[in-house]
Amino acid sequence: MKVLSDEVMRKLSTPYGDAPAERDHGFDRALGIFVPAVNALVAAIDSDMDVTVHGVRWWVGHPIGDKRRILISDHLIESVRSIEKNLVDAKLHELSLAHFDAREAHQMRHLVTVQRGQIKMEFPKRETPIDDLSRTMGDLHRVGFFRAVGSALDCLGAACVGVLGVPIDLLKSDLGGLRAWLKKQQQNPSPSVDGPFFRGFAANLEATISAAGPPDWLDWTLDMRNMQVHRARRFQLATVHPRPTGAATASGDPEVISDVALHLPKSPAHSDIEVMVATTYQPLLSEDSAATISGVLRSTVEVLATTCTALTRAWEFRRTAPNLVMQPLKQWANTPAKPVSQFPGYAPGTRSVAHDQLLGNPRIIRRMQVAALSDADHEKWNTFS
Repeated sequence: MKVLSDEVMRKLSTPYGDAPAERDHGFDRALGIFVPAVNALVAAIDSDMDVTVHGVRWWVGHPIGDKRRILISDHLIESVRSIEKNLVDAKLHELSLAHFDAREAHQMRHLVTVQRGQIKMEFPKRETPIDDLSRTMGDLHRVGFFRAVGSALDCLGAACVGVLGVPIDLLKSDLGGLRAWLKKQQQNPSPSVDGPFFRGFAANLEATISAAGPPDWLDWTLDMRNMQVHRARRFQLATVHPRPTGAATASGDPEVISDVALHLPKSPAHSDIEVMVATTYQPLLSEDSAATISGVLRSTVEVLATTCTALTRAWEFRRTAPNLVMQPLKQWANTPAKPVSQFPGYAPGTRSVAHDQLLGNPRIIRRMQVAALSDADHEKWNTFS
């Protein structure tokens, strides 16, 4: 089943160039979602990853020790890399959603008719399960879009925690937790924290978020993600906009085509009934959901680009003064962070898994070397602090 437009498929079918960078980010570029500032931050952190001392080389001597240096270093750079992966997910969901929304709109085009001079509204009869496919797939991609955007923003939060040396749990960090910590520091600064370093970043981050979209766009987006992922789904409500085609039906009545616009909830942090009570039956945004979704993605990309640029500067600054902010122990409280899962799977032993060889992208091989997981280095974990 075709789910992407001919234009998108044409771009995806254009051959990669010979340059490695074109292949590494060619898919993102074809989708129009490549953010150079994210890639620059990855490159800056990666340049400090050391296969000899393992982890970020200028963190040697910080109180985190060897094990935490490796674990924090690896999770930090993978969090930044995951920003790009989640943006690709979000863009693919947006493009696929446009396809299924168009199919659903086509099914609803005769929702309003004129019969003997009287306007009549009747939903089209759904004869087979496939008639419900476009609506269901649309819901699937809407949920997926907000999940992906929320994940990209939370990975940005983890990037901030790692790059700045914020003393909170890196593995469980997110953008909301970072902003709350920065706000608390502004109100009640800790003597053990470099206040000016963090206060300047906090002010710039909040200014960037405010400038990237309408008021409350970020809180609304994260509320929408939380509602879609964690809570009961809100009403799916749409408006119908009939328009005459200028032609006549066989009975001589004016032919009418209905444009159906789906609207997203105005306050997704509340329940359906609660928001109707609080807003006097104005529970919806007054725009097509496609406009909301494209706007959210633009705002997200702007925040990611500006903040990752600032993080790259912060990283390079810390590199020149590695003891200005010591990487805190609180970023990884235990090693491992929690007991290893005992889940065996549902058909254990039905597929053998060999661990003696690893075939993959050179980046993955280097990641294993930086983490001291190659055959030559693995025993070091018995001696790491």
